[in-house]
Amino acid sequence: MSGPGKWALFVAIGTLASGCAGSGPLRTSARDAAKAPEDPVSRLIASADARLAGGQEQSRAGHLNRAREEFDRALDLYLNAPGGAYASPRVAEAYKRTLEAIQLSEFEALAAGDGFSENLPEPAAIDDVADLPLAAATPSEEARRVAEEALRTETNDVKIELNDEVLSCIDLYQGPLRDWFAEALARGGRYLPRIREVFHSEGIPQDLAYVALVESAFKTG
Repeated sequence: MSGPGKWALFVAIGTLASGCAGSGPLRTSARDAAKAPEDPVSRLIASADARLAGGQEQSRAGHLNRAREEFDRALDLYLNAPGGAYASPRVAEAYKRTLEAIQLSEFEALAAGDGFSENLPEPAAIDDVADLPLAAATPSEEARRVAEEALRTETNDVKIELNDEVLSCIDLYQGPLRDWFAEALARGGRYLPRIREVFHSEGIPQDLAYVALVESAFKTG
């Protein structure tokens, strides 16, 4: 299965559930980070460090939008690398240190009274689906096919019951909200691996990470 449909079942469960409910920060300079060694992992880390350093410099200069762009590019380098940000212990450690450094820069900006919240607030993502009459909807056979295939091919740590509400959510995410869902899932690629990792370490079902997609669509602004 490919595309947004692969994840629609898990997010459908999140929609219903939401209705019921080691190292120090990385500091580097742009000049040092620009010296890219030969092996692929070192080149990846050096490239990300250069973006991180650029973002830190932009943040200190008060150019917060530019800083956020550089920080996002640093994270994207890890997330788009072969195997992702957790492809190896070395890559995972560098990724975590980069996240910590970005968080520190954001805290420093907030302490200075600037912050990175330059966008106007917008309604919560769940408002897009909260008033839809899912219980009264008649699910399609395509929704049932997608759900049954997902249950057959994917490993789940939350028991999923295929009822009309779940299937209607799948229709919703593959129909009227398909673009919204695809954009939210794309943004979630930056956060879901870490959320699932934390949930796993705390003994929380990892599939519950998709509740965050329904609640916020992973919009941080």
